[in-house]
Amino acid sequence: MKTISAWPRDDRVIARAIAILERRLRLREPETRYQLGDPDAVHLYVRLKLAELEREVFACIFVDAQHRPIAFEELFRGTLTQVVVHPREIARAALRHNAAAVILVHNHPSSNARFSDGDRAITAKIRHALELIDVKVLDHLLVARAHAVSYAREEAMTARADGERRARQAAAMKASWQRRRLGRGK
Repeated sequence: MKTISAWPRDDRVIARAIAILERRLRLREPETRYQLGDPDAVHLYVRLKLAELEREVFACIFVDAQHRPIAFEELFRGTLTQVVVHPREIARAALRHNAAAVILVHNHPSSNARFSDGDRAITAKIRHALELIDVKVLDHLLVARAHAVSYAREEAMTARADGERRARQAAAMKASWQRRRLGRGK
């Protein structure tokens, strides 16, 4: 009696899910593309594309001026723990697609859902390179198995936390100065 492995069936289901999300994002039909207004759909799409890969992959979603997706392109493949990324090649691809902006995407096969210092450095390099050709980096998504982490969201949360910390420090300094001033006035 033959047994049918669940993996090919799962792969077909994943391929169908990717096709459905591509239709929703309209990656294949330029004249009817949607704006990328639903981050959850984008996160699900990149998770389906990259989560099960055994090597690190760096890809981009290229978008037009209205943030409608033009293309998803895998640009670099690496090893289990790293991928070499060349900002110049991303710039070339952005120009080839006539993109106004880009969403950077890469995976961590190790399931580590945190941006490394190297990830942060390459994001900054890519931002700088693309600024020179007037292409914005909208976000950098990290896929770690079942998770997709947003660099932009992480930056915003860090900035908010820094702002709150500075506000607390400023309030504490003001209170300290007022206590000193009141103490001298006696």
